[in-house]
Amino acid sequence: MNFSPTKIDYRGRFFFQIFFLWLEPIFFKGFRKKLTQQDLYPCPEEHISKILFDKFDIHWQTELSKPNPDIKVALAKTLKTPFLIGGIFHFIEAFLLLVQAILVTELSSNCLTSYSNKSATNNVSIYSDSHGLSLSLAVLISVISLYLTVHHSIAFDILYCVGMQMRTICITAIYRKVLCLQQSVLGNTSIGHIINLASNDVYKFDLGVLFWNFYWISPIIAILSTIIILVYIGPIGLIGVLYILLHAPVEIALSFLFGHFRYLQSLTGDKRILFMDQIISGIRVIKFYVWENTFISKISRIRKREVRYASLSGIIQSTTFSFFNTSIFIALFLLYTVSIVVENPLTPSNIGLAFLVLNTLRVDTVLVIGHAIFSGRESGVALKRIQQFLEFPENFQNNSLNCPENSNSIHIHNFSASWRGTEQLDELLVLKSINLTLDSPKLVAITGPVSAGKSSLLSCLIKELPGLSGHLSTASHPSYAAQEPWIFSGTLRDNIIFGNPLNLERYEKVIDTCCLREDIQLFPQGDFTLIGERGVTLSGGQKTRVSLARSVYKQADIYLFDDPLSSVDFRVGKDLFNNCMRGFLSSKLILLVTHHIYYVRQVDYIIVMREGVIEGRGVYPDIIENNTFCKEYLQGLEKERNYELSKASNTDRLTDMISTYSFEELNESYESIHPLIPIDTETTASTQPLSTYILTENSQKQSNSIATYLKYFRASGVIATLVLLALTILSNGCLLLAYWWMQSIAKCSQLSDNSILSNMTSDTCSWYFDFRNYSSLLLLSLFTIAGSVFMFLQGFNFYYLVLQAGRRLHNKMLNSVMHTNVYFFDTNPSGRILNRFSKDIGFMDEQLPIIFYDFWQSCTYNIAIAIACCAIQVLLIVPFLLLCFTTLSLRYFYLKTSTQVKHLESICRSPLYSHISLTLQGLSTIRALGMEKKLIQDFYHFQDEHTGAWYNYTSCQKWFGLRLDILTSFLAIFGILSAFVARCILNWEELLDFSIPLLLTLPSTFQYVVRLSGEVDILMVSVDRVLEYCNLYQEDRAAPHFPAQSSPVSIGCIEFKNIFFKYANHLPYTLRDISLVVHPGEKIGIIGRTGAGKSSLLNSLLLTNSLSSGSIIIDNVDISSLDISVHRKRLSIIPQDPFLFSGTLRQNLDPLDEFTSEEIWEALDKSYLKSRIDTLSDKLMSPVQEHGHNFSTGVRQLLCLARAVLRRNEIILIDEATANVDLHTDWLVQQAIRGHFYDCTVLTIAHRIDTIINSDRIVVMDKGRVVETDIPYMMLQDETSYLSRLLGQMDICTQCNLRSLALHNYNRIINSSIHKSIN
Repeated sequence: MNFSPTKIDYRGRFFFQIFFLWLEPIFFKGFRKKLTQQDLYPCPEEHISKILFDKFDIHWQTELSKPNPDIKVALAKTLKTPFLIGGIFHFIEAFLLLVQAILVTELSSNCLTSYSNKSATNNVSIYSDSHGLSLSLAVLISVISLYLTVHHSIAFDILYCVGMQMRTICITAIYRKVLCLQQSVLGNTSIGHIINLASNDVYKFDLGVLFWNFYWISPIIAILSTIIILVYIGPIGLIGVLYILLHAPVEIALSFLFGHFRYLQSLTGDKRILFMDQIISGIRVIKFYVWENTFISKISRIRKREVRYASLSGIIQSTTFSFFNTSIFIALFLLYTVSIVVENPLTPSNIGLAFLVLNTLRVDTVLVIGHAIFSGRESGVALKRIQQFLEFPENFQNNSLNCPENSNSIHIHNFSASWRGTEQLDELLVLKSINLTLDSPKLVAITGPVSAGKSSLLSCLIKELPGLSGHLSTASHPSYAAQEPWIFSGTLRDNIIFGNPLNLERYEKVIDTCCLREDIQLFPQGDFTLIGERGVTLSGGQKTRVSLARSVYKQADIYLFDDPLSSVDFRVGKDLFNNCMRGFLSSKLILLVTHHIYYVRQVDYIIVMREGVIEGRGVYPDIIENNTFCKEYLQGLEKERNYELSKASNTDRLTDMISTYSFEELNESYESIHPLIPIDTETTASTQPLSTYILTENSQKQSNSIATYLKYFRASGVIATLVLLALTILSNGCLLLAYWWMQSIAKCSQLSDNSILSNMTSDTCSWYFDFRNYSSLLLLSLFTIAGSVFMFLQGFNFYYLVLQAGRRLHNKMLNSVMHTNVYFFDTNPSGRILNRFSKDIGFMDEQLPIIFYDFWQSCTYNIAIAIACCAIQVLLIVPFLLLCFTTLSLRYFYLKTSTQVKHLESICRSPLYSHISLTLQGLSTIRALGMEKKLIQDFYHFQDEHTGAWYNYTSCQKWFGLRLDILTSFLAIFGILSAFVARCILNWEELLDFSIPLLLTLPSTFQYVVRLSGEVDILMVSVDRVLEYCNLYQEDRAAPHFPAQSSPVSIGCIEFKNIFFKYANHLPYTLRDISLVVHPGEKIGIIGRTGAGKSSLLNSLLLTNSLSSGSIIIDNVDISSLDISVHRKRLSIIPQDPFLFSGTLRQNLDPLDEFTSEEIWEALDKSYLKSRIDTLSDKLMSPVQEHGHNFSTGVRQLLCLARAVLRRNEIILIDEATANVDLHTDWLVQQAIRGHFYDCTVLTIAHRIDTIINSDRIVVMDKGRVVETDIPYMMLQDETSYLSRLLGQMDICTQCNLRSLALHNYNRIINSSIHKSIN
């Protein structure tokens, strides 16, 4: 039978709602097969985010109108009714527990009285009446116990829903605020902070709401408990009450101390994670420079401090737990001891009453008040952070400085703007007194140096940058394409249309004009192909063209393009410029930010900016002629681009811009789609990138084998585990023995005071009477004190055990990850690896110790109660066994479905936070295109889907908890009735007084234990994930033949002998039968399309994986015979992506502290950085921020060059080192390579032809093989060579200059050879 929860929804029916019977179809279906999102119930109407937010927004707007708005007041007004109803239910539950305690006392007293009356008078009628009353009391106690299970479930269901609604309101408010935030706020607030508000802070309300009502419930319960104790026990009962209540301030103080150390622990953990993130990002450099052990030491030092704070937190937490677990027994001991001293000993029924009342007082005051204060403080901090965010200034939509809107023109008069809002300091202004009038149709180029204000001008036009003075008028929603393309997860068509109506004719024209037709034809599903988050399945050029197509598709009169042509190669850029901007949009007003002289020359109007002002405007000839700065700047663009080529040529400087081509971009139409479609079967092995083989993570795993637990405890130490077991047995045994001993003494005392029964029981209690005043109390004291001491020792030992396991497993995982091969990092996203060191280690340090200890103690305590009750009341053995069997079966049935529902909830959660993150990244584009309403609707959809899944999951938990409570209630009922029969009929006195108080605590604790077991199992998944990374494949650290400490003298001769290479054994070969000799001092340029094997050649040289066959000989030594660290120290690499880590400049250049300051300064001088570093106040000790963000990309690349200079190796490997830097830095790097590495052997993977045209030889690779190798000039003489074909795709001027440069290099090589032969 097909199940559709959207049609079969019984949630509205009272009986089905109370017992969660509406979930039965989901459980039975989940038990049989895998659940899907369609199998879950949709979000209930009362939890729909739009409805909730609209209610909240009314109260929040009222609060904002006040001088001191408070979000707590707005939330309270929105959710006060269900919150108070839940509180009333909690109060009734606590009240009924006190009533139940009174009834148990009356039952015990009545049974004893009835038996006394029977013995004294033999009056059967009196005995029968008393027996009937006792039976009525037993039945009433049973009914209350059964009712409390349902009542408890209802109370928690109400408050869980309140917490969920509170979270939904806050997330919705945060997202709606995101859509109207000022850009200046985003500049000062990280995306991570906003995501943290919506993902972490709001979840503090889920559990916090459960306890906040106890601020008023706890005092009332304390008063009622005190009254009951006074009535039944007398003034001496206040001793037990005071002892319990005094724990509250102690636990509150400990919770604050715990919070302090946990805060220090989290700060230290953040530092560790931040540094680990940098290590993962730069792992190639770390491994190739053999810095693994240094960085392991750095992480270990941070980790040591973190574990120290975790240990202090653990000591406090274990002390809190131990105080709570022993408080009831110590309170009873003090109470009974004082009663003996004052010669008014307690009866067994009074001890049972005190046990139940003080237990209720302990839970509903000490425990929950501590939780209420702690969660209230955390929630208060979270709400304060959320309120601060909600009060941030919003983006202006109708700035008072604006004139009326114009649909097809731009008018700006004396306009100044600053990202700092109202601050008009001149140094803070990004636009200064701008005057500009532009009418349609016109193509306008905006150019100028870095930080000239070009993007800021566009930001003003799309109303992202607030104006301070002057006037600005333009279209209400001009179309806009940002400099960094914004791509969201969806189909290609969705990204282009972006919520606008589909006009198929316009859409097809946009596809053609934005050069996307060829890409779409190669995509598996055409324009319906799904694009991953942030466009991960697209190349950089494709993302730019999709972003441009989105802007072009939107119907507008003004189009603003922020430098989109810089991300595509020149050929594609020309097509976009001619077909799109000068063709399809020729009737529109277009503002194009660009640095390319080719485009600047061909526009209708040019604006040149500098430092926020317009330096010049007009057509190209007029600007060159009339404005000195503009002339110098525009000519500087040409000079910078032509420098390398013009210096080798004796001809006049070219008047056209020379385009330097990327080999990848020349093959863009083929290569860019490789993540989406396979290449032909013959070449797939060698041309597919490693991203194709990215491993998927097993997200379905929800439970662990016994082996995981054994490995975890083995990591903590076998002896510590055995000591824990011993302490657990001793602590629970001694405390329950103390309770039994107390009941036994009280029973004998009561019997001795009863003249009727004393003679009948004198033989039984004679032993007690002999030791009651001295030895019995001494033994009672011994049991109580020993049990308490063992409990404290057990807590300390447990936290020591789990923290030791966490420390050892972290260190083992760190060593394993740092010494695995590079392929692991290529096939596992950095976020996944970092997740093991952040989330999983965080769970092991913070949540697992608390929950595991709570489970351990509660579980062993319940087992001890079961054993004790069964020993006293043999009839309970069978029910206990049935309970265990039923519980295990029910748990198995529950987990089969709940784990699937939890997985579906996690799946629903990801799109929600991805949507928030993507919105933040594309906020300017979203607002410029006027798509806020669409994004809000999408958010509501994601939010309601997640809320529905979360509601299903929490309801599953409550379904399971209710059934466990009912099972344990039936056990308690059976125990009560059997004890009643034994006491009132068979005169087994100890059964009623000892077992019933303990049995009545089971319904609340047994369900808690089973639920904790599931939480522990889920948290142990993190342990299993850490263990998985503890056993990664390790690089060979020691050589089998060649001593590790030996290193041959390096001269730089490299010989590849028939090598075959693959990144992993299960992958295809990336290098096939490579044979190549590189002579000492030779400069080799390596070219080829993406996937040809260029990087694999360097990786084989660096031994990122063992060679499948063949050998690499360096200076007559087979590198496979060397220790890998010794081998890599002989090589220097300059990577494509410059890697810097947080620390000082000196640490970044010399992490091993091998070189003197003079040597470092010399390396900086050779890298053209000495003068720049010398201007810094701290010189070499200047701080470096995360990933080197306080230095430009060019400076970071030059610092990487300085590392290579500092090592003074004879072999230099350059992996497209200038691919991501500006032309000036490119020139500096090339100068350093040709100057300081003149005598070194240099292998360069080429990004542009001009970087390798001066090489001694060029090696052309294709399909993992060397297909061509020769002097560049000689290769150009063959028109069929790969280099000639590449050159043929360029313009004539570029070809001439490159051929001239190749001839110049050829003459240098010939002259050098002649000179060497003469010498």
